[in-house]
Amino acid sequence: MPYPILLGALLAIAIALPTRALDEAGTTAADPELSKALDDVKSTQPEIPEAAAPPSDAAGTGAPPARNPTQLDVLELNTGERVRGTIDRVSDGKIYFDSEEFDDIEIDWPKVSKLVSTRMHTYRAQRVGTREDDIVTGTASLVDGVLRVDTGEEIHQFTQKELISMIAGGLEEGDFWSAGLSFGLTARTGNSKQSDLTLAADLKRETALTRADLAYRGGFSSVNGNKTANNHRGTFQFDTYLTRRLYIVLPTAEVFSDKFQNVGLRATAGGGVGYDLIKWPKFFMDVGTGLAYQYTDFDSTGAGQSGTANDVAASFSTTIELDPISNVEWDTSYKLLLVMTDLDNTSHHLESVVSIEVWGPLDLDITAIWDRIESPPPNSNGITPKSNDLRMTVGLGLDF
Repeated sequence: MPYPILLGALLAIAIALPTRALDEAGTTAADPELSKALDDVKSTQPEIPEAAAPPSDAAGTGAPPARNPTQLDVLELNTGERVRGTIDRVSDGKIYFDSEEFDDIEIDWPKVSKLVSTRMHTYRAQRVGTREDDIVTGTASLVDGVLRVDTGEEIHQFTQKELISMIAGGLEEGDFWSAGLSFGLTARTGNSKQSDLTLAADLKRETALTRADLAYRGGFSSVNGNKTANNHRGTFQFDTYLTRRLYIVLPTAEVFSDKFQNVGLRATAGGGVGYDLIKWPKFFMDVGTGLAYQYTDFDSTGAGQSGTANDVAASFSTTIELDPISNVEWDTSYKLLLVMTDLDNTSHHLESVVSIEVWGPLDLDITAIWDRIESPPPNSNGITPKSNDLRMTVGLGLDF
C-alpha cells in the first residue's frame, strides 16, 4: 500500500531538514532569508527610535507598555535586528507577523529575544511542572526570556518557553475564526468534451484551549456528457486540550459519498484522543485514535445482498505539517477506519497538499488524494469497483 511509504518519506525528509542551527554559544542562529531581507532595506529604512524598543522600568523588570492600539508591535531577534508591524498569532513554535517592510513573515519563536506590543492580545501559557493553563489578555513585553502581560488589573508573567499560543485581539468571537478555499477547473473541447472540477473548503474556530474544524472535499468529472467522477466528503472535529499536547476529540463526524465506489452514503460518528507528537518550528506531527459508529448505504447491490450496513470501527489518524522552504507548506493527513464488525468495509483516506504562496492570501495548491475500501461490494450490474482511487489536482487557494 502506498501510504506507509509516503508517510515514511515525509518523516525522513522532515527529520533531515535543519530546523534549528546553534552557534558556538548555544543560541539560535538568525533566519538567513529574514536577515538578508533586513540587510537589503537597512540603507533605506530609518533607525527605530529607542522609544520603540521593549520597555524596561527602573528596576529592570521589563514592565509591559501602556495600551495604544495605533502603535506598531516591535520584535527584536537574538541577532539585534528589529522589525515593526502587527503580530497575527503565535502557534506551533512560530510567530506570524505582518511586517511594515516585508509583509507577512514567519519567525521561529525561540529566535525572538525581545517583544513589545501595546495592542490587546490573548496569550495561553502552561507553567513547567503543572497542567494548569494561564489565559490572559493585555499588552505585553518580552525581555530576557520572560513574557509579561498587563491585563489592566495585574501583570502576569511566564517564561518564553511556557507560551503555547497567542491570538490577536481579545476574546471577541471574530478573532477565533479562519477559513480557506481551494478550487481547480479543467475543460477540454473538440473531438471530445471533458470537464473536471475539484473543490476544497475549510472553516476553523480556534481558542486557547479548543479547536473546531469543518471541511469539505468534492470532485466532479464528465467526458462527452457522461459522469466519470462524483464524490463528496464532509468532516467535523472538535478538540479540547487537556495538556500542552494531549487533547480529547469529541465529537468527530464524517459524511462520504462516491457512487463510483458504490457508496451512496457513509456516515461516521465517534470520539477519541489525540497527541501532538512533534512540535518543531518547521515540522509538526500528531497522532490520534478512537472509536466510531459507521452507517453505510450502498449505491446499488446485487440480488440477495443487503443494501445497508451498521458497523463499529476503530480509527487511527495522523497529520504531518512540513515547511521545507520559505513560502512553501506541505501538509499531509491520513485516516484509517478499521471496521471491526466487517473488515471488508475498512477504509483509508490520505490527502497531501503542497501550497506555494503566489501573492498575499493566494496560493498554488497541488493536491494528491488516495481513497481505499478494502473490498467494495459489486453493484446491481455485477461490477465490483476497484479498491483504490487516486486523484491529483492543481488549483488556486485562498486563506482568510
